[in-house]
Amino acid sequence: MYIYFLLLKSHLHYKRMCIVSIVRISNEKIILTHNRDELISRTFSDAFVSEEISGNTVFFPRDFQSNGTWISDGKEMTVCVINGSKTNHISQVNYAESRGKLPIFIHRFDSVEAFISETNFKDYEHVSMYVIEKKTQKIHLIIWDEIAIQHKILSENIIVNASSTLYEKAEKEKLWNDFHAKNPKTNDDIWNWHIQHQMKIHSIKTNIKTVCISQIEISNTISNRKFLKL
Repeated sequence: MYIYFLLLKSHLHYKRMCIVSIVRISNEKIILTHNRDELISRTFSDAFVSEEISGNTVFFPRDFQSNGTWISDGKEMTVCVINGSKTNHISQVNYAESRGKLPIFIHRFDSVEAFISETNFKDYEHVSMYVIEKKTQKIHLIIWDEIAIQHKILSENIIVNASSTLYEKAEKEKLWNDFHAKNPKTNDDIWNWHIQHQMKIHSIKTNIKTVCISQIEISNTISNRKFLKL
């Protein structure tokens, strides 16, 4: 029984990704910043790369193992994912697709609603996706928990969240409270907050750390991107 518990705990806690903040500075500017917590051995590009998808140039850092990403920026939408849904879960052995494909795949569609209706989410593990529409500045949250899709448009001006597979509820609340207390409002201040909250080495799983930080400043039609490999 004790051995089984350890195995179960391992399945529950050590899928990766991440910390994300989204700050609405004005009706025309949103700043998305993302810490990627991942296996130190996992390889990925040194910067954003570009790929043509359905006539749309999409920029993203490429994960070489999955050929996917955790954050992407196209003409119409900016997207990021964190692993897990609202609570932790037991990972199944095999999934047909990597969640890292979703921030690329979504750029084939003209709308978030079309992406949701046309995507077979049963191929994917638990995931939370944030999608920012550039023209409308709407912030969508899509949650897949291997049972049902939850989709809502967020009205908050400040959003702070972390992967349920790596951060306990109390840890996520602490991050939220600290962000609100410091109330960073500029690109640099938000970036520095994410630097300060990078995971040096996971307290138990010592082969996991924050491997990179990405930031995208989103206006109605254009983006400014920043990337740091740690």
